[in-house]
Amino acid sequence: MKKIHLGLAAAAGLMLSTSVMADGFEFDQSNMYFGGGVSNNSVSGFDSAFGFQVFGGYNFGEIFGVDQLDFIVEAGFMNTDDFEANTFFGTVTTSHSGLWTTGGVAYRFNPDWSFFGRAGLDFGDDDGFMIGGGAAYHLNENLELRGELVERDNITSVQFNVAYHF
Repeated sequence: MKKIHLGLAAAAGLMLSTSVMADGFEFDQSNMYFGGGVSNNSVSGFDSAFGFQVFGGYNFGEIFGVDQLDFIVEAGFMNTDDFEANTFFGTVTTSHSGLWTTGGVAYRFNPDWSFFGRAGLDFGDDDGFMIGGGAAYHLNENLELRGELVERDNITSVQFNVAYHF
C-alpha cells in the first residue's frame, strides 16, 4: 500500500510540475516564503505531544489556467516532545523528528482566505507518505496565519503556523 501512495504522489507531482513548466519558468524571489509554528501531535496508543515545525516554500503560480489556483512546493523540519504510554512494564516514551517535502495546490478563495492541500514524503522517524490540508488567513500581502491537519504514516498533527511571503 505504501508503494501505491508513493507512486500516486510522484505521478501527481509530475503532472502538476509539467503543467507549471509548460508556460516556462523564471525564478522570482517574491514567490518564496518561510514560516513555522506549533502542533498538537498524536500517535496511536500514546498520549498526545506538543511539537513545532519550520518550513520554506515556493509558489510557482497559476496552474490549469485557473487564476486563483497555484502550484506550491514546501520543505521543512518537524519535531515533537515525548509521546508517553503507560504499560504493564512502566511508562514508554517516544519522540519523532525529521525532514519532509511536499507539493500541492493553493486556492485563493478571496483576498483574505485561501485553502490548500499537499502530499509528499517524510524523511524522519515517521518515514513515508504524508498528506495535509488547511486554510490560510492573509493578514496582509506578506503575512498569513495557517491552520492545518497533516497525516503521516504514524503521526497525526493539528498545526497552527505563520508564513512570511517575500
